Amino acid sequence: MNILNPKKAVSSFLIFVFVLILCQGIAYPQEFASPGKIVFIKSDKAAASGFFARQGDKIYVFTSIFALAKGGLLFYTSDGKPVKTGQFEMASDRDLVRISVDSTAAGFFEIDEENVMGEKGTIPSVVMKDSNGEKKTEIQTFSGTVVGIGPEFFRITSPGTASDIAGSPVICENGKAVGAMSYEIPSLIKSRIDRKDNKSISMYVVRWENNTCARLNGEIRWLPVKPQDLVAQAKLITESRNFVDAYMAIMHLWYTKPYDQIDPGGAPVEMKVWIDDHNRKMANSAKYIANMESDINHYQEQARLLQESAKTDGMRLASFISTKATAVKNADGSPYIKLYYSETMKLFEAITQTVSCRSNNLTYIYPNVINKGN
Repeated sequence: MNILNPKKAVSSFLIFVFVLILCQGIAYPQEFASPGKIVFIKSDKAAASGFFARQGDKIYVFTSIFALAKGGLLFYTSDGKPVKTGQFEMASDRDLVRISVDSTAAGFFEIDEENVMGEKGTIPSVVMKDSNGEKKTEIQTFSGTVVGIGPEFFRITSPGTASDIAGSPVICENGKAVGAMSYEIPSLIKSRIDRKDNKSISMYVVRWENNTCARLNGEIRWLPVKPQDLVAQAKLITESRNFVDAYMAIMHLWYTKPYDQIDPGGAPVEMKVWIDDHNRKMANSAKYIANMESDINHYQEQARLLQESAKTDGMRLASFISTKATAVKNADGSPYIKLYYSETMKLFEAITQTVSCRSNNLTYIYPNVINKGN
């Protein structure tokens, strides 16, 4: 029997430990293995992400304003234990919230002192899924690469998901946190959509990107805030976003076919009356447009009345978004929140202008021409 020399045994053991640690460090970005560092922000119908991290000599829960709007104010560890929270603070210049907690948290991330261009990041996020008719929360891991760095934010390549992962940490390859997932200020874009008849139409889309991250490092001025006030500010942003998404679906139907009836499914509640009124006015539009196709000179007055009706509908359609703009304009919050509101106002103004211009242009284009896909 060969007996290993004690010194060689110790040496072999140390090499084994070193290799084990090294392998764990290499495997970390591919498979998230620290659920104890993730915070579940849950309500009855939704879940969002936060995470434990140490800043200075204290442990905090870090998350996004948008995550609080979605998940609420109830915080849990990954094994379901409630997290006792203290003072809420929000960063003055970025989408970042920190909440003091008991320093005996089971696990927490260290914060990296800098962000590195081209660095790969792991994004562990709390997601809610249906499981046999029940809502189940779990941690799902996404990834991306840092492609732009600013003083307050950095951008990461698309995590490859349409899920709302705001509030999730961005973990670099050394296992430290460099940021929290946020949202970019929305913008209105116009694109051409090809159709089966080989024609294309213009389509306006609001772009909400989730590849913007708030930096955890650098100089941050923290502002104390009441949790309820913070959630109210966040919900105003989220509700405005949800309204815009639903509004744009209706707006696109009207924009491309202003003389067709509109399916009210999925429309915001406050627009139901407008849709019913529009559909009533356009109940016979197909017959009127067929008349114009046969002899536009004979049916010019009918065309004019239909144009005026559609124009009026369009101006009323524009008023819905301008009303939302007023609510955002008068809202209060941190300097970052006010900046987000002001930039969102520009989006609302762009949508209002687009709908108003379309409404006015209807006066100069016969309905039968519009109906052919102009």
